[in-house]
Amino acid sequence: MFDHGDVDVSALAEAAPGPELAATLAAIDLNAVNGYARVVVMRAWQRQVSWASCQS
Repeated sequence: MFDHGDVDVSALAEAAPGPELAATLAAIDLNAVNGYARVVVMRAWQRQVSWASCQS
């Protein structure tokens, strides 16, 4: 199986942006993930950034 560096890529790919996702992303060591998991993490960060930029 693929090593995703302790990142649950399925849950992360489906996670809605907000405080919970922010905490999850903050806890991920980007040096421990690569390949597909890194892409999933980057996409989650993009969702989080978009959500944060729309908050008033």
